[in-house]
Amino acid sequence: MNYSIVNCKKLYVPDIIRDIYMKIAVLGGGFNPPHLGHLLICQQVLAFTDIEEVWLLPYFAHPWEKPSISPDDRLAMCKTMESKTIKVSDIEIAQRRKNYTFETIDLITRKYPNHTFSWIIGSDLYEEFFSWEKSLEMVEKVNILVFPRAGWPITKLPANFWTIKDELLTTSDTSSEKIRKMIKEGLSIKGLVLPEVEKYIFDHGLYLT
Repeated sequence: MNYSIVNCKKLYVPDIIRDIYMKIAVLGGGFNPPHLGHLLICQQVLAFTDIEEVWLLPYFAHPWEKPSISPDDRLAMCKTMESKTIKVSDIEIAQRRKNYTFETIDLITRKYPNHTFSWIIGSDLYEEFFSWEKSLEMVEKVNILVFPRAGWPITKLPANFWTIKDELLTTSDTSSEKIRKMIKEGLSIKGLVLPEVEKYIFDHGLYLT
């Protein structure tokens, strides 16, 4: 079944109820570094759906990739994106070990049993998702929000998967890898990351080698 949400009307929810039940979307990743493409996803999930908060969830280390910069640096940069409806979770970094996505999903759903979670993936990762460790188990615990990416059309989605369809939706091809290469080459990254992220990168000498 193909789930899509278009122009959902925002409903007022008193703060006392928000503490009991919320619809939350989680955007996990390396955020190495976090960039405006990540922020654009968060803002549009909030604008075009009934999701009430988006959580950025940087991993401690990727299960099969080489270590990047310090996870604490990535966490600090993510925190510059926080707002009333965009939060940063250190639930995975706090483990101080490599985690698989299914482990993290199990952890957050047990820790916050009153909330309904959607896990955000790009449409470029949709086919790959089914090869992830215990992917079917993940779908039983959270909904999977497939965010559109240019060049990766979304056709039919199975149960517990949904997407956003809106003529105003904007996608971005900005990537952390490109930004790292630009820094190494001495190129400007203005307009690709928040000013606070840019300052943090250069204050701490990140990605120069």
